[in-house]
Amino acid sequence: MRSAETVVLFRTGTRTLRPIDVLLLSPILIPFTAIVLVLLLTWFVLWLATVSLLVALNLIGDAGHAVWSRSGALRVHGRRAIGFQGR
Repeated sequence: MRSAETVVLFRTGTRTLRPIDVLLLSPILIPFTAIVLVLLLTWFVLWLATVSLLVALNLIGDAGHAVWSRSGALRVHGRRAIGFQGR
């Protein structure tokens, strides 16, 4: 490094990582990075499973309600909308 660059780095408090520093930190950084990535993947898979379960339950409920309604089991006499003026 030139002396002018050294003075600027010292004055601003900026530090740089030398290749030896990266080599010494890699046994810590690589497993930590792998753990973080696996946790993020797990979080995403759990979120995806939860959303798909909710969608599936909603579809099953709607289909069941439609089948039950068409079978006549839910027909209630005198059940009309408010303000219905028909026969």
